[in-house]
Amino acid sequence: MFYCIMQNTMYLQAGRHRRICDQMAEAVPNSLVCMPDFFHGDPIAPDYSSYSSWASLRLKLYMPKMLYRIRYRYSWGVLAPQIQKLTDALAAKYPEVPMFAYGFCWGGYVVAKASTLGTFRGVVAFHPSVLVCKLQYSPHGQKEEDLAKEVRCPQLMIPASNDDPHVKPGGGFMSIVTAAHPASKSVVYENMIHGWMTRGADDPMLPQKEGAETVKESQ
Repeated sequence: MFYCIMQNTMYLQAGRHRRICDQMAEAVPNSLVCMPDFFHGDPIAPDYSSYSSWASLRLKLYMPKMLYRIRYRYSWGVLAPQIQKLTDALAAKYPEVPMFAYGFCWGGYVVAKASTLGTFRGVVAFHPSVLVCKLQYSPHGQKEEDLAKEVRCPQLMIPASNDDPHVKPGGGFMSIVTAAHPASKSVVYENMIHGWMTRGADDPMLPQKEGAETVKESQ
């Protein structure tokens, strides 16, 4: 199996992204896990967690620039050709091997949108921000329900307590996706908040291990 990981808005070294890739590769024998740098070294937002103070304020002040970069610099119009090129290359070399995609936060939107290409057998999104679909410039901007109608494979959404209702059981996005792809489901971690899988407290890592088990059981 191939697993393509879509990061959050920060650079690849931030949080536990690389560790999660290693854990996935170990959990699924004979699999290949890749995390392409679609930011090319220039992420949507800096990693302010390294600042000992004022991290929250710094991020809020950066928000206008972040929204601009999401809408234009790293829009679906920019990302789609890169994703298509990657999946085409893998499919040409290993035509019989299924491909799946994982995403975190912003990457949750990316994997949901990427599932409209017809390449992936299924996608997983931790604390997904599918609302990013409404931030895209024309003609890529759309509502969550419209995105849901386009997806072509099962979706496993794993939101936190404070995430968008669209990706929770009974939400607009999930209702449409589940009707079209019955294997889809949403598992809410009510005791967690947005960002917990990649950026939550690291000791102990029980919630993250439970999240990984949720994915493994759904394979």
